Amino acid sequence: MKTLLNFFIASLLVALPLAAEQGVDGKIEIGVFDSNESGEQSVVNEYRTSSGGILNIDASTSSDTATFSLVTRLLNADDQKHELRLDISRVFRLTTDYESLLHRTGHDPMTNLEAVTRTARAVYATDDDPGKEYEVEYSEFRNRAEIQSPGLSALTVAILWDAHNREGARQAYTISHCDGCHVQSRSHRLDEKTEDIGSELKLALDRVIVTGAFVSREHTQGVPALTNLYDSELQPELRTPLFEDRLQYDASEGPLPHDLMPDIDKDTYRFEVDLPDVAGFTLHGGGIFATTANTTTGLESDYSGYTVNASRRFGKWMMRWRGRMYEIENDAAWVDTNDRVGVAGPWKGFRYKDKVPIETDFIRYSGLDRSTSESAFDVSRKLGRQAGTLRFTWNYQAIDRDFYQVAVGETETTSNVLGVSWTARPAKGVRTEVRFEHGDVENPFMLIDGACSTLVSGSYPSVFVPGQPQYADVHESRVADTTASPDAWDEIYLLGSYSTTKMSITANYRQWDGENSSGDLTDWGRTSNNATVMLTWMPAESWSWYTGYAWQASELKSGACIPLLDG
Repeated sequence: MKTLLNFFIASLLVALPLAAEQGVDGKIEIGVFDSNESGEQSVVNEYRTSSGGILNIDASTSSDTATFSLVTRLLNADDQKHELRLDISRVFRLTTDYESLLHRTGHDPMTNLEAVTRTARAVYATDDDPGKEYEVEYSEFRNRAEIQSPGLSALTVAILWDAHNREGARQAYTISHCDGCHVQSRSHRLDEKTEDIGSELKLALDRVIVTGAFVSREHTQGVPALTNLYDSELQPELRTPLFEDRLQYDASEGPLPHDLMPDIDKDTYRFEVDLPDVAGFTLHGGGIFATTANTTTGLESDYSGYTVNASRRFGKWMMRWRGRMYEIENDAAWVDTNDRVGVAGPWKGFRYKDKVPIETDFIRYSGLDRSTSESAFDVSRKLGRQAGTLRFTWNYQAIDRDFYQVAVGETETTSNVLGVSWTARPAKGVRTEVRFEHGDVENPFMLIDGACSTLVSGSYPSVFVPGQPQYADVHESRVADTTASPDAWDEIYLLGSYSTTKMSITANYRQWDGENSSGDLTDWGRTSNNATVMLTWMPAESWSWYTGYAWQASELKSGACIPLLDG
């Protein structure tokens, strides 16, 4: 509320001199509202305020040298929106926006996490804050101030300042293994603050417009991580600590941090060049370079991207093309596994990797490291005033990943999407659209050998018998490639609407059908059909009602392997 108070004080200081000179035009609305909901608030009322006062202000004033406007919508402290605009002689311009809302995230009672065996509880849950209502208050304060000197009107200097806050609490979870699977939840207070500070220079000449900008972001957490004392490791039936060497932690490590949220710093540089007329083409080019640093871990991520847009009219034909290239590079991370020593059983005094030929420490390379090229091309022709517009499209994308294979020996995914559409307004108030697209993907995103282990194991009297299969053996014997992405798909979209000054009706239908059989033993497919009808009526300026109907039918096809275990 301190930010909001400063907002109003600044508004009044600016507006009062103008109002005294020219007066104020606008309106004020005051009222109350109330609603009655039943059931879980996070479902029926996730973002809306259920009751409170209403204050709406729409005011403006102007003189020969300045204009000022203020738009306010206030329901309560958690549901409000304000907009301030100021222009002084076209030399100084200020845009300020403030918005806040409440997000009810709900409370999971975890009643589904209860399962029991004959002698040991297999899965159970503990809620440390059973009566807690989890919700987050979100607020955003955006400011942009521009200065345009009369002596150098082609140059605009802008200062940017944005502040984002998230306050409240969320439900944080932990799980303990190798006694029962014990899930615990507790409240974790949120106090996140994100602040952007930047500047922008824009030079607008007759034949070219050049823009450069820099924004520095700081994201901080005002609360520390939670800590949890995990359960002691015990073999569920024998009640002895046989698996100390197979877990990284339990109660013997003491309280450990969890639900850790890092602090982030980010610097972004941006440049743009606009050429309104080059041999009839309108051109736009630009680039973005950003470095994101996780100050908690010391890891960094770099992004560099370039865009080029071009458009030109050829008689009744219109051509547009957009190209983009970008690269993402992330720091590699060394994962140092806590290799514990067994305290009971045949492996007492040994680490897991002392008995099994496996290396538990490794370097983690990011699967997001990639080089991407994109192209979006379309040509359209106006067929007539009522005959509408015919459009042909071709979208291309190539993603080459540095450290992730989507097929054996292949890291690149290439997709081509061809489309045709027709939009028209054949009569007053009538709008129609028909669109068809076909997509073809080479090497879609896939997990190689993600399912269907072919391992066949014999009978062993104990898990400690030398030579018997281990966890890694099961994974390394998988032979089926899994995916949820198509290698070919088709989409049909139909829309029709009719509107008058007081009524409108809109209906649309969409069908999407895709499949993938390009991997080993891959047999995936999905078909979805969606249709909606919406009727809106406005008998008066401030009174409207609507009704609608939505229909959806979908089918998913995916192969599955069911392992058999006896013992």
